[in-house]
Amino acid sequence: MAGKRASEFHGRAANVQRGGRSAQIRVNRTAGRHAWSREGDIGWANFLRYRDGRPKADIIEEFEAAINEEPDNLYGHVMRGFWLLWDGGAIDQARGDFAIALGSERDPGYSDMLIMSALMNRQSDDFMAAAIEYADMIRQTGRNIDDHTKSTLAWYYSICLHDMNLLARIRKTLPAAEQASFLAWLKQANISPSEKRIADYFTAYFAESDGKREQALKLYGDLVSASSGERDNVTQLAQEAVRRLQRR
Repeated sequence: MAGKRASEFHGRAANVQRGGRSAQIRVNRTAGRHAWSREGDIGWANFLRYRDGRPKADIIEEFEAAINEEPDNLYGHVMRGFWLLWDGGAIDQARGDFAIALGSERDPGYSDMLIMSALMNRQSDDFMAAAIEYADMIRQTGRNIDDHTKSTLAWYYSICLHDMNLLARIRKTLPAAEQASFLAWLKQANISPSEKRIADYFTAYFAESDGKREQALKLYGDLVSASSGERDNVTQLAQEAVRRLQRR
């Protein structure tokens, strides 16, 4: 299971790597609006060179110089947070910078993209849970994220069908009622039918964990009815849940 999870993760992570090149284009456009700073521009250029195999040189120092020059500089904060995680740092090291970035009205699409790219660049339960946490923060602002990112987040939930440790971590990330809203938001994207079934399963799961027996029973039953006799993991788990709830 671990090998399969790693293989699928690296395939999906290739798109995150391409996101760095998209970010470079966005930085060049932003500079023309005078919302950027010379130090931040240098820091991001140094990061891109490092990502492409050149020696590390004055990355975080340039972001910090940009912040010292303008304390609420969106780009300095979001790029410093991005770099801290890319360079192997813990999530808590970037939370302060990401909080400032999420609260800024300047170029939110760029900021959201960089935050999600940073969190989805690492494979661990903590990073997967944090990606869901921050995606939900973005959702609550009324903004959206791209379909590929939503598909990857749905894939994180699919891992929870087999990985109880990740499921426990994600359960702590958002309250059960919030999970339902978040999963419905994921389903609005152009994701696969199997990913939508996984979102439906966990909507039922979190309804059950929130004590909403009748709602959960109906949602599990709908999954079984829609299975057309298939015996996939979602169908089997939904059938078990229906039997469990009917005994209560």
